[in-house]
Amino acid sequence: MEPALNNAPSKAGLVSDRSRSTQGGLPLVLLLCFVIATALGLYALSFLRTVLVSERGRELAMNAAAVADALDRVMFERFGDIQLFANDGILRDGTSPEKTARLLAYKQLYQYYSWLGVADENGQLTAATDALPAQGTQGLNPESFELVRRTGKVHFEDMRPSPASQRKMAIGFTAPIYGPKGEFRGVVVTRVPFENLQSIFEQEGRLRYGELAYDWLLLDREGAVLSEKHRPSNLNGNPVKIDGEGIYGINRQGRCTFINSAAARMLGYLPDELLGQDMHERIHYSFTGGTAYPRAACRIQETLERGTGCKVDDEVYWRKDGTDFPVEYSSFPIIEQEQIIGAVVVFLDTTARKRAEQQLTLSHDQLRKLTARLESVREEERILIAREIHDELGQALTGVKLDLCLLRDQISEVSPAMMKRLESISTLVDGTIQSVQRIATELRPVVLDQLGLIPAIEWQAHEFQARTGIQCTLDVYLRTITLSHAGSTAMFRIFQEILTNVARHAQASIVHITLQEQAGSLVLDVRDNGRGVTDAELADPHSLGLVGMRERALLLGGETIVTGSPGTGTAVRVRIPLGQP
Repeated sequence: MEPALNNAPSKAGLVSDRSRSTQGGLPLVLLLCFVIATALGLYALSFLRTVLVSERGRELAMNAAAVADALDRVMFERFGDIQLFANDGILRDGTSPEKTARLLAYKQLYQYYSWLGVADENGQLTAATDALPAQGTQGLNPESFELVRRTGKVHFEDMRPSPASQRKMAIGFTAPIYGPKGEFRGVVVTRVPFENLQSIFEQEGRLRYGELAYDWLLLDREGAVLSEKHRPSNLNGNPVKIDGEGIYGINRQGRCTFINSAAARMLGYLPDELLGQDMHERIHYSFTGGTAYPRAACRIQETLERGTGCKVDDEVYWRKDGTDFPVEYSSFPIIEQEQIIGAVVVFLDTTARKRAEQQLTLSHDQLRKLTARLESVREEERILIAREIHDELGQALTGVKLDLCLLRDQISEVSPAMMKRLESISTLVDGTIQSVQRIATELRPVVLDQLGLIPAIEWQAHEFQARTGIQCTLDVYLRTITLSHAGSTAMFRIFQEILTNVARHAQASIVHITLQEQAGSLVLDVRDNGRGVTDAELADPHSLGLVGMRERALLLGGETIVTGSPGTGTAVRVRIPLGQP
């Protein structure tokens, strides 16, 4: 029995083995927990880093977008500027001093530019804001000139130093100038120094985003550093809204590909709400009265289909809240590899300008009514004074004349000296009577009231020829005129002013006058063979005679058109509708 007792396990031995097994597994559990905690920590750290990088990237992207937005707007504004310059009649047809004066005015008004110039059809500079080191094409890139002449499009020139920018780095724009018949007349050239662009970028960043931190580096095409900017951080700065042009891009399907903050603000949207949307359906779907605006009739669609730019001055866009506002816009095609891939639209809210135009029109109407009343009162005063002079003073002088004749006949014996004195007095009275008649006639011709407009014009032409020696020919192609008293007076006064201008300024020897009826209007044409009125004289606000002629015709719903050509004379056409009350 002894061996059996030694081989059977005891209860105490079983407890001791289990305790040793438990104590051996505890380090493994602790190690496993440590590994899991470390992994979770590393994952949390990685996730936090990802979040921080994402936030920083979002901030950098916002600032990069701000700089790009500013650059796009500045470039499109300069693109519009040079097209405005190219359509200036003075830069196209003016003399060299006139062109220079206009360029200097533009430089003062548009202070982005360091230099502006105009070249003729051969690429030779004819005017510039600043003298250059040498004559000829200095400051004008021959390659740009040839490209503009060949394509007829505005050319953007890469940043480079040139004499026109005082050897500073500058970008350039070159635009073609065309004559009235579409002939190439030359180009207008501008230079925008980089330092001006840099100041624009800094101003944009300060106004739009306060002092948010961003770093940007500008390189030229060879990789040379042109400018590097580090802006101190101020994350508490609040965005500041500024007014400006709205700019957005669309693809061939008319869907928005980019939009600047000014455009989104004017339309009442957030930029993200418009990206990818059909812009015609969103903002340009209807006219002011609610009539549908077909896509095919939209000028922006024409840009997408034909690749031609356009400018529209009077349409409306629609806001998110359903209200409309007046705009003027320009659209430009985006072309890559000779294919139209979209368009850029630049628009401006013209509400304030429209309101000012309406107020100005109202003021003009009030002034015109006041002018009409003053002219009416003036004519009434002239009639009254002419009648008083003719009736009162004329009759009194006639009585003096009769008394002198009676006195001379009744005096039988008078010395020769006394008789000579009486004759002198009689002659003086005759001259005074004639002066009274002339003054009364000039104030208000009796022939106009008694016989009508046609005899009055014939009489005035005869008087003008007798007084000045300038030959007058008159062709009248009608017998009677159905024209109001005010209309007859206005036409006669305009005719008098025309002849006065011929005598004073035209240096003419012949005046041809035509009076006829055309399309329900009385038309008076007066042509002379003088020196010809100039554009500057026509635009002179101090030419009160020309202004008076135009206003008299406008008051009756007509018009006065004055044209002239140097050496061939001046032509004036006056049109007043017949049957005026």
